[in-house]
Amino acid sequence: MATYASYWDAASPNHVGRTGSFEYFGAFFGGPINAETVEAELVDTDGLLSLTAPNCDYGGEFASIAAVDAKTVKFNLCYPDPAFPSKVAFSVFSILDKDHLDLTKGDSVAISDNPNGTGPYMVKTWNRGDSVVFEANPNYWGEKAKTQNLIFRWSEQSAQRLLELQSGQVHGIDNPGPDDIATIEADSNLTLYPRNGFNIFYIGFNRDIAPFDNLLVRQAITFAIDRQRIVDQFYPVGSSVSDSFVPAFVYPGASPDVPWWPYDPEKAKELLVEAGYAVP
Repeated sequence: MATYASYWDAASPNHVGRTGSFEYFGAFFGGPINAETVEAELVDTDGLLSLTAPNCDYGGEFASIAAVDAKTVKFNLCYPDPAFPSKVAFSVFSILDKDHLDLTKGDSVAISDNPNGTGPYMVKTWNRGDSVVFEANPNYWGEKAKTQNLIFRWSEQSAQRLLELQSGQVHGIDNPGPDDIATIEADSNLTLYPRNGFNIFYIGFNRDIAPFDNLLVRQAITFAIDRQRIVDQFYPVGSSVSDSFVPAFVYPGASPDVPWWPYDPEKAKELLVEAGYAVP
């Protein structure tokens, strides 16, 4: 669907500079993709365009965006951002051809109702709340689709998904229930494909509300939580304790070499006493 190929050519050797360029290529099942397409998301004018902010006080990340040629867009950032290549590759920033934008007038609902992209499959039918039917895109620039049709169907109950897989009604399921993993592994007709998950469970404090406005209390709560026990008792097999706000495999973003505060209930009590609370 909305995927494309690109490369990042940053100005600085470590790719954390403020200037860089992308080259895009691909064959839409709509119109061709080029630098004008990128600019059309911002200004509905023909030609190679550039947009420059008067300054960076507006709070955004872009100082300027310029279409260098038909296949190159140059971004000047307001500050160094090593995560920028990952951000622009995110699905919400998918690139649409100009004809499609003209047709939908940039309306997000209209774009969703009339999907466009560069992938090996095209949307054939969208049955809201039930399924999406894809068909092979004959103009795809990469490896061709392995099947002529592909159907994604929603099913809320993990047990029901497993039954459909075991009976041959579907060829694969996503997110099997934690209690179903052992069953899948024990079935010689099925194969389990583990993958990294982006789910992070965390506790947030509103530091403007007592007692969380007290740093010592927040620190005490941090020391008082046995995160490993929570993972062992309540999370499915394969889960782990995170030392970052994002999973350890996310880079840039995670800081696996910076350990989080350990579980230390005695230290938690000391901090609560220091904060003025009576602790038994």
